[in-house]
Amino acid sequence: MARKTFTPVFPLEGGDARRPVRALRAPAKTSDELKTDAQFDLFDRPPSPPLPPPPRTHISPEEAPLTLVPLREAATMAKAADQFLYMVARQDEVAIWQSEGLKLDPRAPLGLAERPAVLPWLQREMENDADEGLCVLRVRRALLNEWLEPDPDQSAQFGAMCYLLCHV
Repeated sequence: MARKTFTPVFPLEGGDARRPVRALRAPAKTSDELKTDAQFDLFDRPPSPPLPPPPRTHISPEEAPLTLVPLREAATMAKAADQFLYMVARQDEVAIWQSEGLKLDPRAPLGLAERPAVLPWLQREMENDADEGLCVLRVRRALLNEWLEPDPDQSAQFGAMCYLLCHV
């Protein structure tokens, strides 16, 4: 009797060992596809995201116009708050602010107050400085809202809300 040779059958995906399955060849890549798959040159800088804008340091006089309030009117102001914020300052500072605008400096912020705090602030400045060059300025609160930070120390001293003008 003749001996039968046994050939093992190994099941493969999509066929068996007796009939090998040929894999389909992927189409050749075009030159555009080769460029997109290419690795960046190590000495080239990859594209970086755009830099954020620098922090704002100045508010122009057109954005927040300052108006002088006569001292006679400031001394008789009503005790109710309004849509303005007020500053007590010397005349030389006022001239600079009206021509150049307000600076947003967190190290030396400008103080602003609601109307009821103007008279106590003015009295304190007159006691500290005998100089008659004091002025009261006002500016619309809505124009400065995004740069205002509450000042609890001045608020407690003057009995009305006070703010610091600085970049937050």
